[in-house]
Formats: sequence, C-alpha cells, structure tokens
Amino acid sequence: MLIDNDADLTALLIADMEGVIDAITNTLLEKLKEKIQEIVYDSYDPIWYPRQGERGLGNEWEKTDAHSEGNIVESEISENPMKLNTDSDNFIHGSNFWNLNDIRDLLAEIVIEGESGPLFGSGPWTFPRDFWTPFIELLEDGTIEKIIEKEFKLRNIKFKRLI
Repeated sequence: MLIDNDADLTALLIADMEGVIDAITNTLLEKLKEKIQEIVYDSYDPIWYPRQGERGLGNEWEKTDAHSEGNIVESEISENPMKLNTDSDNFIHGSNFWNLNDIRDLLAEIVIEGESGPLFGSGPWTFPRDFWTPFIELLEDGTIEKIIEKEFKLRNIKFKRLI
C-alpha cells in the first residue's frame, strides 16, 4: 500500500490497532472464562441442578469488535445476563422461594460475594467465589503487557514499553 499523506498513514495505523485490540480483547475474554472455570465451576459439583454450560455464568460474557472513533480504538468486555438460562422451578438462575425468581442480573455479584441464600444449607455455593479480582489482577501483574507485546510482534510492529 502506498502511503502518500497523513490520512492514509492514520487509516493504516488505525486498521492495525483494531486488529491488535480485537486480539487482546479476545485473549482477555478467554482469561476471564478460565478464571470462572477455575474459581467457580471447579470448586464443586452441584447436586441440586445441572451445570448450564453454554447458558451459564462462564458464557454470559461477550465482547464488542474493535472499532475506532477518530484516533481512539476500543473494544469492550461486558456481561449479558440474558444469555443465561433460567428455570426457577429447578433453581437455575432463580428460585420460586425468593422474592426475585429471576436472578440473572445478580448472578455474578451473588457468586463473587458468596450471597447465595440458605435454602440448601451451607456449602461451596454459599462461599465467595471471586473470579473478578484475579481477572483484574491480570491488568496489574504484567500479563496484559505480555499479551499486548505478543500481538504487536505477530504483526511485525516494533513495540517499546515506556515506564
């Protein structure tokens, strides 16, 4: 591609950065799902309901494709509780024994804080299973920098981190 003006250079750089940001966000989404698997699902096997798989907590998170506005490129990971299955009769993301029989909007908070009610006694489901804090720590422990550097290298973009 021939670049003969600032607009062409900017367009090329923005396109590269959209690819970088998309890849980084995809990796972060996978890391979030890994933390949920490790901290939430691997902590116990429920006996009162079956795991929901594709319609469960680990898959309610989604990302937007990277897009640009001016010189800013962004993507977002967000929670979409409507992706969760619900069956209040069988205690799946809700219960007919509580004033809210659909708790999809609260599920992540309930799991993170260990706020499950006493209907089935005490057990791992009532203990905090904070997957969010260890995920956020990836942004502070150098992991995110390694992911960013890897994505630049894959595209043959020289990367220099300034501290």
